[in-house]
Amino acid sequence: MKGFITMSRNNFVELFHFLMYPDHKIQSDLIAKSKIKCILNLFLIKILLFGAIISLIKSFIIDIDLYRTAVLKSAFSYQQRILLMGMLLPIIEELGFRLYLIFKPVYLAISGGFLFYYLSSSYIFSVGYLDVSNDTFILRIGLSCLVLGIIYLLGTIFNNQLSSFWKVNFRWIFYFSILLFGLLHIVNFNIPPLYYLLAPIFTFSQLIAGFLYGFVRVKYGFLYALFFHMINNLFGVLISGG
Repeated sequence: MKGFITMSRNNFVELFHFLMYPDHKIQSDLIAKSKIKCILNLFLIKILLFGAIISLIKSFIIDIDLYRTAVLKSAFSYQQRILLMGMLLPIIEELGFRLYLIFKPVYLAISGGFLFYYLSSSYIFSVGYLDVSNDTFILRIGLSCLVLGIIYLLGTIFNNQLSSFWKVNFRWIFYFSILLFGLLHIVNFNIPPLYYLLAPIFTFSQLIAGFLYGFVRVKYGFLYALFFHMINNLFGVLISGG
C-alpha cells in the first residue's frame, strides 16, 4: 500500500508537470516492466480518483452513458463488444489520435488517414466507423487511403519544416490532441444540439483519458498507450455486463 501511495504521488507530480509543460522526449531509461507497472498505477488512479470526479459531475446532469451502453448491448453480443471495444477501437483511436504526437511523415500520414476515416464516417456519411456492412465502407476506406498517401507525400517533402514545427509547437499539438479526442466523443451521446455547449462536461472522462493516453504515448511509446487504452476499455465492457 505504501508503495502504491508513493508511486501515485510521483505519478501525480509527473502528470501535473507534463500537463503544464508537455515535451516530446521519450523516457527511454525505463525497462518494460517498470513502464507497465506505471501504466497499471495510472489506470488505478483514473478509476479511483478521476472516476469519482466524473461520476459526481454526471450525477448533476444526466446519466449520459445509458444511451451508449444500450446501443452497444443491442447491436453486439458480449463477446463482440470485448473484441470491438477492448481491441479494435483502441487500435483505431490510438493510430488516429496519438501516433502522430511523435513526428515522422509515416506516423502523420497514418494518423491523418485514420482520422479522416473516423470523421468522414460520422460527419459526411452519417454512419458508425465500425459499420463495415454499409454500402459506403469501400468508399470510406478508399478516400482514407488517398488522404494517407497525400499526407505522406507532403510530409516527406516538408519533413524538415514539419519536424521543426513539431519541436517548437509540441505543447499546442499535445493540447489539440486532447481536445480533439475528447470533444469528438460528443457524437456518442444522444443529446439535443443545445447540450453541445456542455461538450467539455459530457466528454470530461474522454478529455482525461486523452491526456493520460497521450502522456503514456509520448513518455513510454505507442504500444504502451495502446495497452493502457485496451485495459481501460476492457474494464468498461466487463463492468457493463453481458
